[in-house]
Amino acid sequence: MFQKIDIWAITRQVNPLQMSVFCIIFAVLLAVSSCHLFWFWYKDYVPDGVTVVTVLVSVLVAAPMVHMFVMTVYTLQTANDRLVQTKTKLNFKNEELAKTKNALTELNQDLEARVTERTWELNEALKIAETANESKSMFLANMSHELRTPLNGIIGFAELIANRKILFADLQDEKIDEYADAIQSSGHHLHSMVSDLLDLSKIEVHQFDINTAPVSLHQIMGDVLQIFEPTAHARRQTIEVNMPEHKVIFPSDLRALHQILTNIVSNALKYSEDDAIVIISVDAAPDLMRFEIRDYGIGMSPEAISNATKPFSRFSDAHIASGESVGLGLSIVSKLCDLLGGKLVLNSVEGHGTTAVVELPVESIDTGEPDADISNPEELLSFAS
Repeated sequence: MFQKIDIWAITRQVNPLQMSVFCIIFAVLLAVSSCHLFWFWYKDYVPDGVTVVTVLVSVLVAAPMVHMFVMTVYTLQTANDRLVQTKTKLNFKNEELAKTKNALTELNQDLEARVTERTWELNEALKIAETANESKSMFLANMSHELRTPLNGIIGFAELIANRKILFADLQDEKIDEYADAIQSSGHHLHSMVSDLLDLSKIEVHQFDINTAPVSLHQIMGDVLQIFEPTAHARRQTIEVNMPEHKVIFPSDLRALHQILTNIVSNALKYSEDDAIVIISVDAAPDLMRFEIRDYGIGMSPEAISNATKPFSRFSDAHIASGESVGLGLSIVSKLCDLLGGKLVLNSVEGHGTTAVVELPVESIDTGEPDADISNPEELLSFAS
């Protein structure tokens, strides 16, 4: 109903001098009225001159006092306004300081977190670098022996053949053929090691190109088995293959897949005893090719499995003693599986053999009747001594 009137807000809008004059006039009128009323009541007792003198004295005394009072009020009011403004500014500054402090605290915490994270990353990188350096040092130590052994054989047998008329005048052709076979074997071993090194370096610098093309399952398995037939025959080992009898064609990189299978089968034969059996099972799902290579050789410990796909790792002393590997085969297999979008899974029990599973996703698989030259896949893909 009624609005609250702020007297101080109204007075702040009036000039102090104007307010002082207004108050003096008001005081004069009040004094005149009071004196007139007093004279009216007591005119029979007070002379006229006394009333006029009283009015004049009241005006002369009240005017400067009213003026001083008004100016004092205005001075106090102005000071109070300035104090309020100063307080408001201080509160605003305090809020800004609080915000700045919070921002600095958050920034400090963020910097500490970044420093901690970066320190952890650097420590991890240092550990990885130290591990890699240690692995490469071990690799170079082993590699020097691996390279020198076949090189010494090649040089030694080549010198024997070159100087046979001086050293062995009656050297028979059969002996020369034996030396030539040793040179050839050592050369193949050197070629294999150098090829592994070159392939690994290409993969790690992303220069190993994947060229997808139709691949015949029977053809690639026949090629892989043909490579290892002499080795398996010499050690009386058996390679058993379980795969679809019908023709299977799927898109993949022939070179990469061939290397994956040869490296795994090579390890399976290498780390198996004489007269042992290696089983290769192949499943062709609509969108997945699965290769399982199982052996019953020396196997691997859990620690060896975790290190199996690291470059230059040779698992254990038993693996070093039982083969000619330099520790690159499974590393290359794992990286090639990644390039093909697949994965390598190793399951092993030390002393009881290893199962390597390669799963490769494919867009489509074409199936049909067996090829004309594969009338009996079991006869072609399984052999023994």
